[in-house]
Amino acid sequence: MLDLIVFAGILNDKAKNARSKLNPLDYTETLTSLLYRLLEGDPFRQPLLAPGEGLYSDAARLAMLGFMTGLLPNYCRDNFGSSLLRTRLADAVRKVHSTHVDTGSGDVSLLLWILFMSGISVLKSYDYGWLVSTIAEACDRAGLRDWVSVHRHLGGYPWIYVLHDGPARCLWEEARRVNLGDHGTAL
Repeated sequence: MLDLIVFAGILNDKAKNARSKLNPLDYTETLTSLLYRLLEGDPFRQPLLAPGEGLYSDAARLAMLGFMTGLLPNYCRDNFGSSLLRTRLADAVRKVHSTHVDTGSGDVSLLLWILFMSGISVLKSYDYGWLVSTIAEACDRAGLRDWVSVHRHLGGYPWIYVLHDGPARCLWEEARRVNLGDHGTAL
């Protein structure tokens, strides 16, 4: 994950300094290397681990693959709507959230990053009403009532501001509306 955080930092710095461009060959080489390492060990053929056996690690790895899909050219991303990644990620997200709720343990920042990254990458084309409710519940349990607080949690993980802030904020607003409807109070 550290390599993705560093790569995201480089891309964020390049976006901040618009005059500075990343060499396309370096970008492609880095993207290929990161994807190769994430796919090493064939995570799609292995069953998801049970709670306590690295379930967070499985979910984080799949969410990192989701993160990487956002960096692919558009013609590559269009096929993720019915992919194995989408199915595996949805299963992992449900299990991680269930484990987090049942045990009351786990890193809330990592959980939020997995939830948001899943929603704005691979699961966005999926019927994700359940994901919006899950985000609302996770934010409510963590006492996060505004986007700035949520964003602070997400910033410690791979996050490219120009790509992720807008869709994530929309997802947050949707989750906030769900929570308003359920509880009659604001997040």
